Amino acid sequence: VPLMVALNRQVDAGTLDPNERVVLRDGDKTPGSGMLQHLHAGLELTLEDLCTLTIAISDNTATNLLLDRVGLE
Repeated sequence: VPLMVALNRQVDAGTLDPNERVVLRDGDKTPGSGMLQHLHAGLELTLEDLCTLTIAISDNTATNLLLDRVGLE
């Protein structure tokens, strides 16, 4: 949830666009929960897509990709 809050704050501040696209690479895939680890490299997802996957199914890859863009601060 804190990641979702941070994303929404940056969207509200105009520093991030929820429609910004992130390309999934093989090196991004994280074992554990989620579906992205099973999908093909080159798939484009929006920040909003990543947030949905993070919250709805606890997708580890989506979480890490979102953290890379939103930051840890």
